[in-house]
Amino acid sequence: MPPIFDTILVIDDVEPMLRTVVRILKKYDYRVLTANSGNKGIVTFEADNVDIIISDLMMPDGDGFVVLKYIHNNSPETPVIIVSGLGERTDVIKAINEGAYDYIEKPVSKSLLIHSVENALERLKMWRKSESDKLELRKIVQTKTRQLKLAIKNLSIARDLLIKSNQELDEAMVTSQINEAKYRALINKSPIGISVINSNYSISEANPAFLRVFGFSSVEELRKIDILTSPAFMNSGITSNLLKCMKKAEECSFVEECSLDDNANKWVKCYLTPIKTQGFYQDILLLIEDVSLRKKAEKKSEEDAMLCKLSGLLNQNNFLPTLEKQISNVKAKCYNLALVYIDIDDFKKINDTLGHPGGDELIKAVGKRIQRAISKDIDCGFRVGGDEFAVIFTQYQNNSIRGIVERFFDQLKKPYAISAGRMENITFSLGIAEYSNQSAKELYDAADKVTYDSKKAGKNTCSYY
Repeated sequence: MPPIFDTILVIDDVEPMLRTVVRILKKYDYRVLTANSGNKGIVTFEADNVDIIISDLMMPDGDGFVVLKYIHNNSPETPVIIVSGLGERTDVIKAINEGAYDYIEKPVSKSLLIHSVENALERLKMWRKSESDKLELRKIVQTKTRQLKLAIKNLSIARDLLIKSNQELDEAMVTSQINEAKYRALINKSPIGISVINSNYSISEANPAFLRVFGFSSVEELRKIDILTSPAFMNSGITSNLLKCMKKAEECSFVEECSLDDNANKWVKCYLTPIKTQGFYQDILLLIEDVSLRKKAEKKSEEDAMLCKLSGLLNQNNFLPTLEKQISNVKAKCYNLALVYIDIDDFKKINDTLGHPGGDELIKAVGKRIQRAISKDIDCGFRVGGDEFAVIFTQYQNNSIRGIVERFFDQLKKPYAISAGRMENITFSLGIAEYSNQSAKELYDAADKVTYDSKKAGKNTCSYY
């Protein structure tokens, strides 16, 4: 059972419909708020902590589109589930395009309603966890930044102490030795890689953290390296920035992705500053930090936000932006593009027969089948709805899209091993629209229209726009 603290706002101007949905939700211990119009629903949303909204599409005092627009502008993370009649398909598609999470046809099915609510709550929890992870990542970055600034500050203090102790060596040898020991301890314990580069472009000193970044076992091994010709130092951007630093006698810092001597791809953050001794700039202080884990965490967070967790394909939020980008490429590079819209036939019956876990298994299997059937280098697959998918095919020869789609369709229709290994014959309705100077939205509408034609033609077929 879901916890009582999940709050759902139900908006419907038809009282029997409202009571039906409320009765279903309360049986599952959800906290339910109600409103009989879109405008009243918005007022209720502003006054309470609402997790999910279930809204009728057509209402006299503020319809479902008013609710969607308000949520998009004020709380885009809140899932909105649209309830619609059989005759409202165009409005449903418009609602999905304007940010609706899901839609349910009237009369409302208890199992579909609870399944949609559970999925919406799961997506909301994942979003909240992602936001929490981002906040934690920012805290880590801030902590590391403070540590780096503190290390640089401490290093500057230690360096000044060392220079001063050398100048006063004849007068205070004991003090100089103490300061030298402090300097060495500071350098050796620092989490930041620290080294000194002399005027011959070789490293004279380096701490253990510096050795770890480049994969060296000792300072002696590192001293044999010529920085001007070493692939590791050139790839990391150190060589070019070192020459600028020595020529201009100015500090510089940079972040670079590179392959170092251990052949591992890393992100490094570097800081170079000239060291002035007895009025001359003779050496360069190099600080380096391996920030690969931080960069990988940022990249993974970005990738997770783009993918549908269930199918492994790109999610609906990336569909139209990607289609627009591909159309721009088509215009610039003059190659072909086609959009294939895919709808699983009778998915509700599949859910009723196999249960929602079985339906989820099928979504996963279809996602994997689509990924195997397309060229990952040039084609893109998406899950754009509950049982709807899309593929953008590009760079094929003129008049060859039918052959491509036929081969793709053959792969898609092969039996699926789901529900404890049982083989299921699943059919699909496809709509294919080739690009010919349409906008992304026009191309999408064309593919969606002919998919509906495939449904009317008896399903398990393709229709071309």
